[in-house]
Amino acid sequence: MIELIDINNSLKADFDPVQSEQVRKAVLSLNRRKATDAHGVTAEHFVYGGEELIETVKEVINKIFAMGKVPDSMKLGILTPVYKKKGSKNDAKKLSGNNSNAHYHENLRNCNS
Repeated sequence: MIELIDINNSLKADFDPVQSEQVRKAVLSLNRRKATDAHGVTAEHFVYGGEELIETVKEVINKIFAMGKVPDSMKLGILTPVYKKKGSKNDAKKLSGNNSNAHYHENLRNCNS
């Protein structure tokens, strides 16, 4: 569970609150059929989660912006080495990283732009 208990007294920033339509647009732009994140969540969970999930995500994002801090539990990702098809598969320099949580963070950044 995300650590967002009783934060009303610790709000730090003035910002334009994220609107439901911005979250909906960001969710629909997620790449589907990708690996789960560190919590077992996929883009499909957000895409098919419905309006209640959109509203919850909006509230979480607005609280994150208000506090100016992302909870540590949301910073986790699974880094999967991917072979680039050049050289030896055993050469670590020929692998690139694929972070399962990167697309969620990209959409989070885009919500308030």
